[in-house]
Amino acid sequence: FSDTITVYVSALGVKENYKNTVSSTLYPNPNNGEFNIEIVKAAKDQQAEISILDVTGKLIYNKTVTGITINLKPDLANGIYMVKIKLQDGTTDVHRLVISK
Repeated sequence: FSDTITVYVSALGVKENYKNTVSSTLYPNPNNGEFNIEIVKAAKDQQAEISILDVTGKLIYNKTVTGITINLKPDLANGIYMVKIKLQDGTTDVHRLVISK
């Protein structure tokens, strides 16, 4: 008698297309709910859509911003979130965000 268990592992937050990624930094992380996103090599006037999703994938926050360094202070509870940055040209980046107040 033998039991077989098959485990499938998937990665959370995998970039949608590796060739179309934004070079960005999210800091500090973890943080108390206020953080910065720095978009490297972005034009000063280029718009970026910032989306924050909870661990279930539900959209919690969405904002269109302009600039290279963006300061955000969304009203988020303690937890782990995914932050997606999408520029006008379609390039994207995803960061894991930890809120600990």
